[in-house]
Amino acid sequence: MKTNDSIKFLLLIVLAIGVAANTAISCFIALQLRDDRIALENLGSELQHVKEALDVEIELRQNLFPQLQKSALLLQRYNPRLDYMTALSYAYKIYECSDETVGFEILSALIVVESGADHRAVSNQGALGLTQVMPDVWNHAYETLINPYQNIEIGAAILRSYIGLHGLRGGLSAYNSGRKDAALDYAHKVKRIAQLHF
Repeated sequence: MKTNDSIKFLLLIVLAIGVAANTAISCFIALQLRDDRIALENLGSELQHVKEALDVEIELRQNLFPQLQKSALLLQRYNPRLDYMTALSYAYKIYECSDETVGFEILSALIVVESGADHRAVSNQGALGLTQVMPDVWNHAYETLINPYQNIEIGAAILRSYIGLHGLRGGLSAYNSGRKDAALDYAHKVKRIAQLHF
């Protein structure tokens, strides 16, 4: 009888272990399913953010590219030696440096008036680059000013400060001559090119 009781006891232990193992497996599967559901929810949220970012990017490119193209063509019109891809990269830099104070169209027009869109341009007074910045006046190194992308950044910052002080017309005049009322014909020319081309 003792053997039967021992066998029954062992069977009960095996059964209990099996139930416990089954419960543990069920709990593990339930936890795994919960984690998978949370991961899927997070993935869905991340995908929604990616979709929204792509929608913004597509809209930006559809609206921005025609403006960049107009600027690139304007730069090439004044500098026929400028290849299209370089002109387009300048146009994108102009866009990056423009804002509500320094408009994209105005900065593009200023570059063609100042330098004929030639990044190697040097004036008789020593102004350098696309935006014709005076190195001594603005305390910038020659190497910085002959880099067309840095030159656009610096010229935009200078123009922004002048426009902030004197408004658009006075700011353009001051950019050219240092005084808000000394180069009004210059200001008119930049504004006219911007209006005609954009």
